Amino acid sequence: MNPSIRGAYIGISSETEACDLARAALEGVSYSIRQGLDLLGTPIERVTLIGGGTRESQWCQMLADILDAPVQVLDDAHLMPAVALAELVSVGKQTGSSSRPDLQALEKLVEANLVGRVYSPDDANRHVYDAGYNRFRRLYPALDSLR
Repeated sequence: MNPSIRGAYIGISSETEACDLARAALEGVSYSIRQGLDLLGTPIERVTLIGGGTRESQWCQMLADILDAPVQVLDDAHLMPAVALAELVSVGKQTGSSSRPDLQALEKLVEANLVGRVYSPDDANRHVYDAGYNRFRRLYPALDSLR
């Protein structure tokens, strides 16, 4: 939510490996997503994930655990942004250029085609990530002041 914030690795030791840094980066992104969703103040019922990150099952599970919500990865997730845009254009043309597209119809169409794998939150992981998220939130102001 802050375009000028910078990231940092905290707690690196001589035993830290590249895979630890990669995992920490994914955790940081996931915590940032949670922070943004927390600001909306609306409970999350389900997350639909599209794009290249959907190929990494560990990250999909991590998101489910950190967000404490089911994460659905759609089949052909890499095509979904283009499909949604094409459908919006199609719905807009059907309703005429002077009126607003029927977004409820589009939502029903998308809901009818939600096919893919669902990652459910794991309570044991969620508790670990909740502690990590609390550390993330405490570190955020400190990092913001280092600009």
